[in-house]
Amino acid sequence: MKAKQNVLAQLAKQTSFSNILICDADMQVHPLWARTLAGELEKDFGMVCGTTIVAGTTFFSRMQTLDWLMGMSIAKSHSVMGIPITGVGNNMAVTKEAYEGVGGYEKLPFSITEDYKLFQAIHEKAGWKYRQLFHESSLSFTVAAKDISQWLGQRRRWFRGGAEIAWYNKTLLLFNAIVMPILVCALFLLPLKSFLVFWSMKLIADFCFLLIASMKLNNLGWMKWFPLFEMYYQVVALVLPFNQILFSTVNWKGRKY
Repeated sequence: MKAKQNVLAQLAKQTSFSNILICDADMQVHPLWARTLAGELEKDFGMVCGTTIVAGTTFFSRMQTLDWLMGMSIAKSHSVMGIPITGVGNNMAVTKEAYEGVGGYEKLPFSITEDYKLFQAIHEKAGWKYRQLFHESSLSFTVAAKDISQWLGQRRRWFRGGAEIAWYNKTLLLFNAIVMPILVCALFLLPLKSFLVFWSMKLIADFCFLLIASMKLNNLGWMKWFPLFEMYYQVVALVLPFNQILFSTVNWKGRKY
């Protein structure tokens, strides 16, 4: 075992309690975080995950806040449809029974997205119920990527883990990823009025999606950044494929993979 997977495996051995709660060292959790996640496990779930959002006051961190909000909302939507994508490793709770039932991290193959490996073993293979929480008491804040280089490395790691998800989840995520390239093509292939109609539909859909998410997390203040975020989000959709194609190395917690 290596990296975070090794640390979690050793820590899990130190507890005799029935539930294991996991968060990262840079997280700021809600005062009711532990009670909320542990309370959900009492409802016969093998694993539950809360909602994680980036905190910060710079322009770049604000964009990451809405970016994470979009991603967490997509994860919640998949969970509601009965096809959850993954567990969130910095905001997670598992029962000791479910964790030990799959052999713990000692029995799982190494992955730089160790949260997905545990989610896959507990939910997809062992059949334990999973729930993605999306309300204020399960909300935690993480530190933003400090610069573009760190941010691109983070996305490469996520993409590496995303390559392992189930095909039906890949299909839904692929659909989300190709919307922007399709719009770019439409700009050159369609009449201007038709393009503006399609582009407006995307703007309205993104706005409503994030507005509902912000309301559920009781923080409408995030929405004032939406106009700038939409430009950021569309650039990101075009940049990330090249990030994956041109760079294969992932720097994660001081190690290269």
